[in-house]
Amino acid sequence: MHRTRTRTLALAALLALASSPAFALEKGTGIYGLSLGTGTADLYFPNGPYVSAFDHSELTGSFQYWRMITDDYATNFEVGLGWFSEVDQARDGTPDIEYTQSSWHLRFGGDRVVTFGDRAVLYTGPGFEYWSGSYETRGTVPEFESEAVSRVSFSARVGAMLMMTRSVGINCHLDARVGRAQAEDRGAEAAWWPGGVDGRIGVVYAAGHD
Repeated sequence: MHRTRTRTLALAALLALASSPAFALEKGTGIYGLSLGTGTADLYFPNGPYVSAFDHSELTGSFQYWRMITDDYATNFEVGLGWFSEVDQARDGTPDIEYTQSSWHLRFGGDRVVTFGDRAVLYTGPGFEYWSGSYETRGTVPEFESEAVSRVSFSARVGAMLMMTRSVGINCHLDARVGRAQAEDRGAEAAWWPGGVDGRIGVVYAAGHD
């Protein structure tokens, strides 16, 4: 009896989802998104009288906003945070070594938006990103806390949304970028041209559409 009731409720939910009105984008629609993903931090380490660049993976959390300025083109704004931490424990009781890094980023861009069928949305477009990050180590000899590294990048991305209802959906995208990073620490400087591919997945909410 309980299984029959559960199946009935699940079927009713699927039918309600399938019969909900089709999703349609139009000028003036605003889309809000929250996402988690992966990124690349561009950092440096002291190297005698110099500083030398290295990169490291990071997790990211982002908020995005799209504004449809025509029926098929949207401006986009994104702000997010990045982080990573590692604790190394020795087998002989030596004190732990801890590594932590953090970052933030802003991105502005524009996306061409195409709707497929009733619920699928594909978007792609260019943008500019500003990123800043740093790291610190504890338990090392000597311990180290870096200055912030800045990175300015041009990026191009492709993504898709699958709308579960007229307002709520799942979003994912890949972002390829090339840019210039710069670091300065106690008079030593380094500049380099990094590139990378980032990914995001999350949820979106569309408001202001019919």
